[in-house]
Amino acid sequence: MVSWPQSVALRSMLLVAMMYDIYNRTGRHIIFYRRWVAYIPEDSEYIVMAKLRHKGYLLPIVGLIRRISKALKGAPEESSLIGKLVVRMFRKCFGLVSTRIFR
Repeated sequence: MVSWPQSVALRSMLLVAMMYDIYNRTGRHIIFYRRWVAYIPEDSEYIVMAKLRHKGYLLPIVGLIRRISKALKGAPEESSLIGKLVVRMFRKCFGLVSTRIFR
C-alpha cells in the first residue's frame, strides 16, 4: 500500500481535476499545465502524467507517456502491477537493463 500525506493526495487530485477540465473544454488528449504534461486517451481509465524539468524533454516525454498509457490499457487497478508496467516501459525506452534503482 502506498502512503503519503493528505496534502499531497489533495494536490494530486486537484491537478488531475484541472487536467480533466482542460480535456473536457478542449478535447485535446495531450495537455500541458505549467510544468506538467498529461495524456488522456479516449479508451483507457488511466491518465499518465509527467512533470517536466526542462522543456527540451517535452517530445520524448509525450512519447513516453503515450507508450505507458498504451501499456496500461486494460490493466487492473493494482498499484504494484501498474508500477511494474511503468518500470518496464522506462527500461524499454531508455535501455535500462539492470540498475540499482529498479531492483
